[in-house]
Amino acid sequence: MPWQRLKKALHRHYLAPEHKVFKRWRDGFIYFCVGLASIYMANIYMQHSLEQELISLAGLLFVGLGFFIAMGAYIRLLISRFLRFFKR
Repeated sequence: MPWQRLKKALHRHYLAPEHKVFKRWRDGFIYFCVGLASIYMANIYMQHSLEQELISLAGLLFVGLGFFIAMGAYIRLLISRFLRFFKR
């Protein structure tokens, strides 16, 4: 019985509308780009200091967060497409 509920829940999760999953991917991509831009701007336009390092660290956190959000959404989208293909 619990396996059937788990299977049903995963099926619902992965067969979510693609536009919702794409929005999640887009958000991750935006975080990633903001992080890269902040790292670049901190290294180009700021003097070497602790403040520059802290801003670069914040940018690195944004890059990591954006990467994991975007990759999670992309994997969800990929699995969703496989499920739809094999469901036919």
